[in-house]
Amino acid sequence: AKQAQVMDDLYINGPATRAQLEKRTKLKLCCVCGRVNELLKAGAIEEFEKVTDEATIRRCGTFA
Repeated sequence: AKQAQVMDDLYINGPATRAQLEKRTKLKLCCVCGRVNELLKAGAIEEFEKVTDEATIRRCGTFA
């Protein structure tokens, strides 16, 4: 169900980082990270761009 929530959000709202998915889906970051990793491994989503997170000044992947 949480994988579907992440997939639905990416489909409806477009590409996002894990932190953006956390905010948009209201799931905890640890849950988002787990679901993103599962979806990446299954080939359902892919990382396609690195962006700088304004809050942490770190480079992070964007998924779609």
